Amino acid sequence: MSLQQEPEQVLGLVLVLEPAWVLVLARVLVWVLVRVLVLVLVPAWVQVLVGVLIAATSQAGVWVCRFL
Repeated sequence: MSLQQEPEQVLGLVLVLEPAWVLVLARVLVWVLVRVLVLVLVPAWVQVLVGVLIAATSQAGVWVCRFL
């Protein structure tokens, strides 16, 4: 009887611990994905913003030169 109960207890522990491991792995994977997306997308957004700022300032410079 004790031999039959032990695997059930071990299986029960594995089933109890498995969702915690799944949650930890899911959190780690989400964190890694967010970091990768930030590293990939932030430079693109920075380039776009810098380009817009350069275009805006150059256009403002053109207007200032026209008025002068």
